[in-house]
Amino acid sequence: MVEEAKFGLLDKLVSFSFSHFNRVGFYLNEKFKSVGKKMELAHIRIHPAPYFSTAVFISLIVAFLLGLLALVLNLQINRLVDFPFFHLTFNFLGNPVTTYGFVALFRDNLALNILFLKLFFVFPLLTFIFFLLIPSLKLSLLTESLEAETPFIGSYVSVMATGGISPYLSIRTFARSRLLPTFSRVAERVKTLVDIFGRDPLTAIEETAKQVPSRDLKELLMGYVTSVRTGGDYIHFLFIKTETLFRDRIVKMRQIGERMGMLMEAYIALTILLSLGLYSIFIVNTALPESSVPFFSGGAFFFTSFILTPFLSIIFIYLIDMFSPKYPHPDWSVLKVAGLSFTATFIFFLLFFFLPTSNPVFYVIPFSKELNGAFEALILKMGFTSGGKIPVLLAAMIIIGCLPPAIYEVKISREERNAEENMAVFLRDLVEARKAGLSPEKCIVQLKGRDYGFFSRKLRTIANQLSWGVSLREIYRYFAAATRSWLAKMLMFLLVEAIDYGGGSVKTLETMAMYSEMIKSVEKEKEGQLKPLLAVVYIGALILVASVVMLLGFVNVSLKLAGTGLAYEEFLAKFVTPIVLNVALAGLVAGKISSGSISTGFKHTVFLVIASIIALWLTPLISSYLAVSTLPR
Repeated sequence: MVEEAKFGLLDKLVSFSFSHFNRVGFYLNEKFKSVGKKMELAHIRIHPAPYFSTAVFISLIVAFLLGLLALVLNLQINRLVDFPFFHLTFNFLGNPVTTYGFVALFRDNLALNILFLKLFFVFPLLTFIFFLLIPSLKLSLLTESLEAETPFIGSYVSVMATGGISPYLSIRTFARSRLLPTFSRVAERVKTLVDIFGRDPLTAIEETAKQVPSRDLKELLMGYVTSVRTGGDYIHFLFIKTETLFRDRIVKMRQIGERMGMLMEAYIALTILLSLGLYSIFIVNTALPESSVPFFSGGAFFFTSFILTPFLSIIFIYLIDMFSPKYPHPDWSVLKVAGLSFTATFIFFLLFFFLPTSNPVFYVIPFSKELNGAFEALILKMGFTSGGKIPVLLAAMIIIGCLPPAIYEVKISREERNAEENMAVFLRDLVEARKAGLSPEKCIVQLKGRDYGFFSRKLRTIANQLSWGVSLREIYRYFAAATRSWLAKMLMFLLVEAIDYGGGSVKTLETMAMYSEMIKSVEKEKEGQLKPLLAVVYIGALILVASVVMLLGFVNVSLKLAGTGLAYEEFLAKFVTPIVLNVALAGLVAGKISSGSISTGFKHTVFLVIASIIALWLTPLISSYLAVSTLPR
């Protein structure tokens, strides 16, 4: 009995779109042929015509939803603005408005209506353009992944070739291995061409190489095919090509360091210096209402500080991720810990601090009144004014939420980094022990007593398993399950394969040890290029906090001398609170720039927020002293 094929939701959507918009799909396929070619290179398993039909259908859905939204806003605007969210927002901005005023602003303002009509037409068009860009984006990600994996592919193929294993068999190994997930698709295609379509291995590798978007991988595969067909020394070619790939990767690390430096300059200019300038305008504009500019109102400040600046930080995190060198299989464990920690912390502070502070009716929550009283007494005892309660409260929530993932990340990254570095030393010692005539297994057992840092514990486990007669395959499974570092898994995989298939000859192990040392050099180059950029983020964030608080203090003193005065505590709560949030995001940017992972950013967020609170505590004292010292005697 033939089993009926099951279609998912996406398959049904594509089928429905193509059945109703197939003519448009074929027409667009003729107009955008380059998109179809990129879809094939990016391994998007769908014909271009149904793809374009789906893009048109989804764009029409977006247009329909926007039209429905416009109708609801125009017919039900009076009811919508009575929703409590609007009143809470207006009260926070310090600019309460009536329902009629909001309706008049939206319905009677020609500029807003024209803007909304433009958005009505722009968003469906942007949706279609996004579908046109998806193949290019996916192709770019695929190329980047293959570029990162190619040096390790060359390492494995070269190590196996020195042990007498043909590159074709080495490539087939990755068809069932998930260590190199992007290359595994390439290996699957080679295997399919040989097993199902009957191609000989060289032809299969050649045909696959022509469809590979990565130039380095294409040159590696095509060079091997050419060497074999011309009777050349393909082992020598693989060795030289892999060495060149690692050298090129070191050069790329230096180029990446330069790009990151430019990104950091742009980040500081847009998020720190721009924010500092805008905050200065907002402070003066709010302190002098008789000469204020309407554009720099509470709404503009809310948009700038709580939406625009955090959005820019997120954009820079994404840009850094695009340029950062990455390994396959990122470790998500730290982010999972962060998710649990922040959820619990946010709920606790919301129930016991933020809700009671916004409305006394929430003091019915048990212990909320006692906790708020104890917290206010603590910050007053530490020297903070009442206006610092909200910023310090937000800072406390961020610090407590970041501490568990920061501690966890420091622990595992220190262990894994130390293990990666010492594995290269261990492999070199293994080669020297192998030259003495011992078998690879006995070499490992003999080396278990040496000090290799955190790797020593894993090495003793491996040596004990070998003594008990456990196979190398099983040993690797245990090692991979207990290790988070992808690089450590890759080096151990190379060692196991070199011993199991290549016999663990001196030449094979020598080649592998040399490649591990090259990998170590690449990692040192990356760390040396990216770590100095941390100082830029720290200095910029602290300058922002100190400058804004000092400006508030000077404006306050100046207005008091003029006989007017300033609601300093209210201003402090209003203007410093978003700064704490943006400084926390700057910590995530610092982690991303220094290690390529947001997980590292949690510890920088803790340091930056603590430094910001110290600056908040010290800056008023310094500014008051400077202001008093400049008075005439």
